[in-house]
Amino acid sequence: MRPMMLALPVVAAMASADDQALRSLFDRQQITELLQRYGQTFDAKDADGFASLFTEDAHWKIHRRGTERPQFENASRAELRDFVADRFSTVLAGRQTQHYITGTVFLELTDDFARTRSTVLVVHRVLETGELVPMNTPVYTDEFVRTEAGWKIRRHTAN
Repeated sequence: MRPMMLALPVVAAMASADDQALRSLFDRQQITELLQRYGQTFDAKDADGFASLFTEDAHWKIHRRGTERPQFENASRAELRDFVADRFSTVLAGRQTQHYITGTVFLELTDDFARTRSTVLVVHRVLETGELVPMNTPVYTDEFVRTEAGWKIRRHTAN
């Protein structure tokens, strides 16, 4: 009878470790899907959908490769939404963007925080001619936080 009693804490610890591993896999999948929605909502020119991926206090910045100062920077979800809506209706009006977000690596993952790095290829299709134009190959570094609504992007940097 005694060996069975000793085995219960071991089984409970194994179940707990399995639960943690499953939660980690589930979190990784949700965050990876969030990154894919980043590309899909931007490419669909869905400013509201794009902005909904971020926290209210999100910080979003885009650097030209090799520069210290950001080319574009927004310090809230509302500011980001207005910025991308303007870009969609002006600079990108005659173009269809295509974001290919790959090679995502988790640099940190806890119960309520994650940081990733992803390799990206951004291509524009010129609507008038159908020409495909490779635009850039940034590296995205993102920070995510778990909210009541699920995982959201808190910081996004493209270099």
